[in-house]
Amino acid sequence: MFHSVNEGANRGWSRPIAIAVSLAVTAFFGIIAVYFIDWNSFVAAYAKISLTRLVILSALGLIPVLLRVLRLCVAIGQPVQWIFFRAVTLQGAAVATLPAKIGEAVLPLVLMRHAEYSLPRAVGVLLLLRLYDLLTLMVMGAVSLALLATDFGMAGWRPLLLLGAAATVGGMVLFPWLAALVSRHIRNYLNPEGKIVRLVDQLSFAARDLPKKRLAGLIAVSLCVWVSLFLVFYLTGMIIDASPGPAASVLAGVAGALAFALPVNGLANLGPFEAAWAGVMIPLGVVPEHAIATAVLSHFIMIFCNLALAGVGVLHWGLSSSSNKLI
Repeated sequence: MFHSVNEGANRGWSRPIAIAVSLAVTAFFGIIAVYFIDWNSFVAAYAKISLTRLVILSALGLIPVLLRVLRLCVAIGQPVQWIFFRAVTLQGAAVATLPAKIGEAVLPLVLMRHAEYSLPRAVGVLLLLRLYDLLTLMVMGAVSLALLATDFGMAGWRPLLLLGAAATVGGMVLFPWLAALVSRHIRNYLNPEGKIVRLVDQLSFAARDLPKKRLAGLIAVSLCVWVSLFLVFYLTGMIIDASPGPAASVLAGVAGALAFALPVNGLANLGPFEAAWAGVMIPLGVVPEHAIATAVLSHFIMIFCNLALAGVGVLHWGLSSSSNKLI
């Protein structure tokens, strides 16, 4: 009983602690910004953005979120449905605004309630999608860094970077086979009927269940997700005169996305994303204030688009008078 009371107390404290850490991270980067950037120049960077351009950027920002809905349906072999639309958009909105990646739980919860997945299988789908996000970012990051290798004094690294990108593509193609191989061979060392083997089987099910056609779709749509998002980043930078070119915007976007994915992050993930973006752009000659202004605007477009589409999903659910739960 004492143990359960202790666990309840820990859960009660976990959320306030996560919020406090997020506030501290954002405050830390905010203090650095206050002392190291010219705020007049930062504000002036936004003077070049008209309402029309902002609307266009926001409209383009909806595309990556919609493609994530399509990608989930490809990964699990289901037609596009409103329940999956709500799952992906609510997950994106929650991840974009809540601390400590709490929002990641939305997708497994939906798959458990509405697709009759077990918890390990639902988590396996989430891990599969996140893995292909990471692998896609690694490929795009390696290629863009290879194109900019001279600017970063890394010309000698270009062949290795391109080789790494090719090897990562190979890993994306072979991963389902590797997952099946591990699932088979783990039985040689552990009890085939044991809990660990059953857990590994269920976690890897989403990968092992991918036929070639759906695997190709998963890879293609993952690439389209990030290309469409980086297009928004590039156009935002072009408007503010803060992008040396598409490769730079891709590399900054990769750095920002990896920082965004950190388990410890700022309030609404503000701080590390902008710092990572500026860390790429400033060495390429972009004015620091303009680099940060681009990162902040890109970040808020991402948040707005996730919230807007999540709102559409909630509105549809409300108007449909469905007896099913929201998620």
